[in-house]
Amino acid sequence: MHLKRVLFIALALCLSLAFATPNSSEGAGPKVKGTGKKGPKPVAAATVATDALVIKDLHIAHATLKEADPIYHGHRARAMHEINAAIGHLQKEMHKRGLKAHEPHIVDEGKAKSDVDLAVAGKELGVILKSLNSLGKTHHRTYAATHLATAIKENDMGLLKAKNAKKVAANP
Repeated sequence: MHLKRVLFIALALCLSLAFATPNSSEGAGPKVKGTGKKGPKPVAAATVATDALVIKDLHIAHATLKEADPIYHGHRARAMHEINAAIGHLQKEMHKRGLKAHEPHIVDEGKAKSDVDLAVAGKELGVILKSLNSLGKTHHRTYAATHLATAIKENDMGLLKAKNAKKVAANP
């Protein structure tokens, strides 16, 4: 099951990078008749699909972290919080373009599997951050990238604390 998940994420990221193009439609759209205001920005199909794939990948990484036991001194929870914030910003970006996306997850497991899940999630988040940074820069994507970078740091600190706790327990 774990290998299938990793392969799925790798495939999704490859597809998202294959369809990613520089977003040259960042300018404002045409004027809406009679309002004096400009309409919504034009939507590039590759950008839309990529935003949705990044959100889906973030959900998978969040689910992987959620499966891990809460024994990482709050860092796992903070990383999950940052991932949720990144998802929120990307959803705002999609909403701005007239699209939708989101869904939650459930399950708990043992410490050894939790450590593996945190390590895998950290690698997934790094790949997702690169994929997100390959998209055109927008206000919401910039905030999402900031939250992802913080989530990666929190995830790494959680793993470090768990390793240090193992060393302390082994050397009383």
